[in-house]
Amino acid sequence: MGIIVNSEQTFNGFKVNNMYVSFGNQTIYLEKGYTLNPLIEGSIDSHYYQVSSTAQKWVTKEKENYLDRVPVTIKIQESELKNNLYELLYTELKKSFQSTTDVLEDDTTQDQEE
Repeated sequence: MGIIVNSEQTFNGFKVNNMYVSFGNQTIYLEKGYTLNPLIEGSIDSHYYQVSSTAQKWVTKEKENYLDRVPVTIKIQESELKNNLYELLYTELKKSFQSTTDVLEDDTTQDQEE
């Protein structure tokens, strides 16, 4: 899975149309965190999980001409761990762009605009 960014992007003075962005086989990092209860010193108020990975930008979906990396980090609750973590990261990644098209594993696409 990946996304095509439907708007023109500029890298080092070059304009790129339909840039492909994907986590590919990048590692997902999962870290448990907590917030402290401000009313009781040293007391934990709640837990959360920080999920992070790095997406890569390419000129085409065939992964020609690497452009850049995009670190993506989200915080989720324990109940969300059952979800597909890549899908959660893609949802966050897509917020960085005005309009994207999902590229699914079988090369089908789905447009999404914000």
